[in-house]
Amino acid sequence: VSLVHSLLQDLKFSAKLLLKDKAFNVVALLTLALCIGANSAIFTILNAVVFRPLPFAESDRLVILYNRYPGVGVQKGANGIPDYLDRKKETGVFEELSLIEYRGYDVGMEGSPQRVQALGVTPSFFRMLRAAPALGRRFTEEEAVLGNEKVAILSQGLWKQLYAANPQAIGQDIRLSGVPHRIV
Repeated sequence: VSLVHSLLQDLKFSAKLLLKDKAFNVVALLTLALCIGANSAIFTILNAVVFRPLPFAESDRLVILYNRYPGVGVQKGANGIPDYLDRKKETGVFEELSLIEYRGYDVGMEGSPQRVQALGVTPSFFRMLRAAPALGRRFTEEEAVLGNEKVAILSQGLWKQLYAANPQAIGQDIRLSGVPHRIV
C-alpha cells in the first residue's frame, strides 16, 4: 500500500513540475517528436535501399564490377564493350556477365515526347537475373550485333502508359529519341 501511495505522490509531483514550465515541455515534446519522425524516415529509406534484398533469385550473388585507374584518381570507372568482352572470354569465375548502361530517351507520340530513364543491356542481362518479361521474349545474342540492336523491352508502367496494356504492342515499333526500335 505504501508503495502505491509513494508512486501516486511521485506522479502528482511530476505533473506539477510539468505544468509549471509549459514552454520548456512543449519544446522538449516537439524536439522528441521531430527526432522520432526523422529516425523513422531514415530507417524506412535504409530498409528499402540497403537492408531489403533485391527482388531477384539469389540476389546475394550479384556483383557490380568497375574499372579502377588509381594513377589518374579514378576509383569507379565505367566498363566498356572491350572490358565486357575480355571478362566474358578470359574470366571463368562468373556464371553470367552483363554490360549495363544507364540511358535517357525521348519517348512518345508525335508532338508530346517525354523523357524516360532506360537501361541499355546485353542479352545476358535477363539470364543473369533469372528473369523473363511478363509478355514477349528476352533479347537474343543476334540482337547484340551492331545494326541488329534496335529492339526494346518496355517496363510495365511504360507499356500501360503508352499502349494501355495492350498485348498487341509486341512487334510494333517505338521511337526512342527518334530512332525506331521493335518491341519484343
